[in-house]
Amino acid sequence: MDASGASSAIILTIAIRNCPIDFKEAIASIIFASPRCANIPELVDVRKHITARYGKEFVTAAMELHPECGVNQILVEKLSTIAPDGPTKVRIMTTIANEHNIKWESDWLKDRDEGPPGDLLVYVVGLDLEGRNSCIQ
Repeated sequence: MDASGASSAIILTIAIRNCPIDFKEAIASIIFASPRCANIPELVDVRKHITARYGKEFVTAAMELHPECGVNQILVEKLSTIAPDGPTKVRIMTTIANEHNIKWESDWLKDRDEGPPGDLLVYVVGLDLEGRNSCIQ
């Protein structure tokens, strides 16, 4: 291989290691989703191929959500293990009720404390602490 061939090979290697900007969000999102979607083993295989092509640094940045990593923000929210806050829950429940033509008012949630009183199981089944039926307030 002559000098021009060697420099072409180096440029090609560098080009292969840099993820094209048009594909960055899609590829970074697949990497981010792979450990969080264990029921799709093919994602792990894809991540291995992406690691070989674009490098461990690119994959690590996407998995750990480094700044400018390119992972789609909606995907991050959907795969988050953190429960949404109260207003978000109410908004989602209201949307679902509207989609199914169910009359549902969230006013009772606004007046409640953050958690149910006493045992959660007792609260959910609608029994008071003495075992009597009670209306969930």
